[in-house]
Amino acid sequence: MATPPPGTKLLSDGNWKVTYVPTLANFHAPTATALNAGLDVQTIVAMNNFQLGPTGENTIDDPALASRSNDQAPGKTTYEGAMEFFRYREELSDVAYETFATAGIGGFWIVRIGKAHEEPWAAGDDARVHGAITGQPRPLSPSGGFEKFMLGLYVQGEQTDLRAVVA
Repeated sequence: MATPPPGTKLLSDGNWKVTYVPTLANFHAPTATALNAGLDVQTIVAMNNFQLGPTGENTIDDPALASRSNDQAPGKTTYEGAMEFFRYREELSDVAYETFATAGIGGFWIVRIGKAHEEPWAAGDDARVHGAITGQPRPLSPSGGFEKFMLGLYVQGEQTDLRAVVA
């Protein structure tokens, strides 16, 4: 196998866009219109403790009867989803706290990396789409910084596409 040519690495600073939408007609090819109408959260989510994506797989140990080794294969994918949202004094600015007030809210969390977050979603953008259900929002203990709450996400694998392309 040949060595890949050197290239420009993707810079993460300011180049993450995370959008929540309650529904998508096709999570494999969400439309730019649907995503641009969603709730962009990258400016109201703390960078620390942001988790959204696969964390590994279960291992299947199923060797043949005559096997001299423990043959393994990857099994079901395990996902993790959690983020800390900043709280705001003004109710209109405290949109995350108002939107995710209870557990059990379904929807899709779409992540784009490599383009400035200010740029709207466009056809051809690579996207990671995670269908998820929210857990109970949890106020975080004061830490001498900003007030925040933690929101756990229960990612639904059958509604997830880590290599979706915006239509």
